Amino acid sequence: MNLVRGLLRKSPNPAAAPAPASPSVRGGCFPGADLDDAPEPRVVFSDSAEEGVLNTLWEDYENAHDQDEKEKALQIFVLKFLQTFRDWGPHHIEQSVDQELGSDEIVVGCSYGHPSEVILILIQEISLITSTITESGTSPESSPKHLDQPEPLELSTERLHVLECLTILTRSMHNCKVFSYYGGVQKVTSLLKAAVDQLKTLNGLHAVDDQSSGQAVENTRIMLKILICIITIISNFIKLEPTVTRDPHFSDTTKYVPSNSYLATSTPENIIPDVLQHWHQKAIVLLLEAGSVNRLVELLRVIQRLNLKEQWTDLSLHFTTLCALRSTICGTRAQNHFKSIGGLEILLDGLGLPSNKFSVSKHSSISRDERGEILLVQLLYLEIMCEAVFGNANNLQFLCESGLVHKFANSISWPAFMIQEFHRQKDNMRTSLALDSISGPIHFLDISEWHDYSVKLSTSLCSFILPSDVVKCSSDEIAVSQISVSIPSAYQEQSVRWMIRVLLTVFLCIKTCACESELPSHIKILAKTIQLYTIRTFRRVLVLAPALLTAFREEGVWDLIFSEDCFYFGSSAEDIQFHIVTENQNDSVRNNKIATDSESSYRTDVNILHVEAISFLEFAATLNENTYNLPECSALLDALEHCVSDAVVVSILLKCCRVILQLATEQTLASFKSLDGITRVLKVACLQAQGLQNSRSLPRPDIVIDKDGFREKNIEMTLREDRTGHTLTCLKLSLSLLKDYVTISSDGRILVLHNADCIECLFNLFQEENLRKELVEQVLALFRVKLCLSQISLW
Repeated sequence: MNLVRGLLRKSPNPAAAPAPASPSVRGGCFPGADLDDAPEPRVVFSDSAEEGVLNTLWEDYENAHDQDEKEKALQIFVLKFLQTFRDWGPHHIEQSVDQELGSDEIVVGCSYGHPSEVILILIQEISLITSTITESGTSPESSPKHLDQPEPLELSTERLHVLECLTILTRSMHNCKVFSYYGGVQKVTSLLKAAVDQLKTLNGLHAVDDQSSGQAVENTRIMLKILICIITIISNFIKLEPTVTRDPHFSDTTKYVPSNSYLATSTPENIIPDVLQHWHQKAIVLLLEAGSVNRLVELLRVIQRLNLKEQWTDLSLHFTTLCALRSTICGTRAQNHFKSIGGLEILLDGLGLPSNKFSVSKHSSISRDERGEILLVQLLYLEIMCEAVFGNANNLQFLCESGLVHKFANSISWPAFMIQEFHRQKDNMRTSLALDSISGPIHFLDISEWHDYSVKLSTSLCSFILPSDVVKCSSDEIAVSQISVSIPSAYQEQSVRWMIRVLLTVFLCIKTCACESELPSHIKILAKTIQLYTIRTFRRVLVLAPALLTAFREEGVWDLIFSEDCFYFGSSAEDIQFHIVTENQNDSVRNNKIATDSESSYRTDVNILHVEAISFLEFAATLNENTYNLPECSALLDALEHCVSDAVVVSILLKCCRVILQLATEQTLASFKSLDGITRVLKVACLQAQGLQNSRSLPRPDIVIDKDGFREKNIEMTLREDRTGHTLTCLKLSLSLLKDYVTISSDGRILVLHNADCIECLFNLFQEENLRKELVEQVLALFRVKLCLSQISLW
């Protein structure tokens, strides 16, 4: 606190501390504008070089006699203020000062905040800007004769500088308290309403062929600047930071925040001090009561309409509005209000393709950076929608309504359709010089950027079920332990059912992209990333709420996971690449070379998605609360039969069968009896053994001579040896499962002996010499059981 107390002076010099008299305000004194009642402690300019100049300029303003002199003095002060504090941010001692100081204390210097009298006058200037916009010749109330020839918005550059000053001032909690005390929230909301109305009117003047008058274009440019400042003020007021940490080209008012990433970020809630969290909640209430959220939603609606008409090319306002809106949705009250004003409909509309500008035919006019920004906007829409419905069953019910599930799924799938269309156009018109000049669809984004997008999309999607920090965890135990708030059971079940329905549509949409040609690797990475994250999230849901297994089954989760669109989806080449980028989520994957270099090592491992899917099924089948596991065993056996040609996957499935049998013995025995499970396992083993014998009968030379005369081992021979080893392992696992089954259950032994298909499979497997020893032991054990039963019967 030595640093804090060094900044404080009980008796500041007169030059540094202007008297707390109410300043003159144009148009009358503001009600309640008594500086003695303003939030404490009081901040005054210091006598340092720059702040000393500002203090002198402020005294010149206060001492001015007539209105013109005052206005000129204020303009000079505002320009100097911007020059001095453009990169300003409150010192880290702000919270300590707020807690330590009494009501009679004075802070000298602007490391903590700024003088209240300055903030008050700047707030008054907002009213003047609002009046100018409302009374302009292009306002909705204007007579029709002025609509074709808009008059200039009589807003001087100095007036716009006032808004820039407020974007700086609202970076401090102390300043925000003063801003709220003097009615700043209400005034900036009124300005936002006037600006949105003006924007709608201005763009109504723009002809579709973009032959608008020069004045209408200039007025629109001014309105864009005004709106970005307004939204930044609102966002800073809520979060006490610049709109977001983002790429600085989005807004000049946030250049002091460094960032090299497209994705907007904010401070995690668990490391935000309590005092800031308390202010955040209070600020949201103030904005809700002032109607600011309503105006933000209306602005978002206008922006979307302009995008559809291709009358809007600047993403900065779109982006900034979304970031501000995201900060306002916190708690059930805000969620319900947002839904009541049509916010969910606006978000759902915004998830889709922003405009025809991004069609294939206009692809050449879009830079890679702009494509990345458009995907970022889509992610922001998804994050805001998640905030608006998470934990709120009534809000989520809106997304469950007829037709909206498909609309939501199609909206988040549009990048996949676009990439597929790029490939189709390039394949069909490769000879066209115009199309050849377009950066090919494989360069829609480079592979690391596309993977980054896929991960963020998947995380946001899964965040409808569990909090995003839980979704991002790599360990189930750590993830579950991080859930500090209870999720309503009704919402949990509804979100699970909704998510499965969405995924069924999403994967179907993605699969349709492969109808006419090979699916592009970008789309495969997107699909598999979504699959991986959703499977892990589903598992964590069951860890938290095992009773939801019923909901999973009723919605067909096993039909979803073990389907052509998920478990059997994709080729090995993309599996390799997916495996690499998934295991390096926190690393920078610069190019595809890493996938090529790791190909040989990865080929010996099963697909990571197969492991996750089988692990999830095993967990569900062995839950203590699970009184029967027939659906899980059925899905397991179906997958076993479907993957009969892939010995590696079959081996993993057989190991899963053994684990389920050992951990949930009674349920699994009952399920295998109903499904004739052992017979199906042995039939799969017979098919694999037959395939092994057929491959051995094909003549292939062990050694080949290359074109330079060198002798080298045949690659096909090496692959055949690998397949033989995997198949033999699989066959032995089948017999091990049979042994466990007949050892654990006497009823199972009897069923096997009386099943002609089982006996036939066992004798067919005798043709594989590597299995004969195990088979003889197993058959003799079965016949000894039969002999014992006969003796007992005779006795």
